[in-house]
Amino acid sequence: MTTHIEAMKMALDAIRSTVAYKQGAVMLNEAAEALTEALREAIKAADGYVLVPVEPTPEMMRAFQDRMVREFGIKTTAGYHGRVYAAMLAAAPKGGV
Repeated sequence: MTTHIEAMKMALDAIRSTVAYKQGAVMLNEAAEALTEALREAIKAADGYVLVPVEPTPEMMRAFQDRMVREFGIKTTAGYHGRVYAAMLAAAPKGGV
């Protein structure tokens, strides 16, 4: 049979564990936020550059198509968009600036 003193000690241990868990969770959250910020800084593009996807998005392809029609009166295909985009990426500087 558990005495009142033992029960109180068990309750106090449970409270301490809960507090330690919450402090650990706060520390983990703060570490995750710091890591996220460090990663954002690490992948930030240099001045005059932007980060782009490896494959053009549908929105990028539509913008290309619209410009080709407006500027040159030429209707192009999605395959053409992809080839032009791939050529531009291939010509882009590699390994940073």
